[in-house]
Amino acid sequence: MGDASDACTARDGRSRTCGDERGSRANRGRSPPAVPGGLPYWPNWDIARGIAIAPDGNTGFVLDGLGGLHGFGLNGNAAPAKPIDAPYWQGWDIARGIALRSATSGYVLDGFGGVHPFGGAPAVNSLTPAPYHPGVDSARGLTLTSDRTGAYVVSANGTLRRIGFGVSARPPRLPFTNVLPTPIAADVSLLSDDSGGFVLDGYGAMHHVGVPERGAARAARLVAGVGHRPWSRAGA
Repeated sequence: MGDASDACTARDGRSRTCGDERGSRANRGRSPPAVPGGLPYWPNWDIARGIAIAPDGNTGFVLDGLGGLHGFGLNGNAAPAKPIDAPYWQGWDIARGIALRSATSGYVLDGFGGVHPFGGAPAVNSLTPAPYHPGVDSARGLTLTSDRTGAYVVSANGTLRRIGFGVSARPPRLPFTNVLPTPIAADVSLLSDDSGGFVLDGYGAMHHVGVPERGAARAARLVAGVGHRPWSRAGA
């Protein structure tokens, strides 16, 4: 999904505000990589749904609404091959988010809440199922934990759900405060230590998430200068 502030290569494999203060200092004075060429472009068709950069920062994918994955390379690296087992919905705009666990594996989120692994990524633990609402296009984004054994999924109304992969349990609950006036949540991302993060709304405001207080305090510092308001909706 699009970001409301400067993006970096987050440890969850997504291009977004990752909140790694050490990384921010290390990157000062460095030029960002050139925008990759060769990607598809759909004039007058709002169909791009997400972007993810691999943890090594060298490759990534653009996700379209049908589930198509379009690889690109950064810093002179070749684009990755298209995963053969990624989900695809011909003629149906239902893909909503993407997260990478490696350069060739990750997850696609559909609008009903289904989380689909590709490239050999472990499936969702059946004991920690993703919230799934057939016929209700409400899931908006997902973000992986730093060890990539779990994830958080945000729905349009701001509810944050937790899932584990393989045999892993759900990650810790990360409550956050306020009530969205309309179902407008757009995406979610974690800080690099999983202590908190942000929910992005459709207007571009970033809302900090997380307990203990340290996570919320860091998030508040990192979001300085970006419009946000406190809100509260605990996840499952």
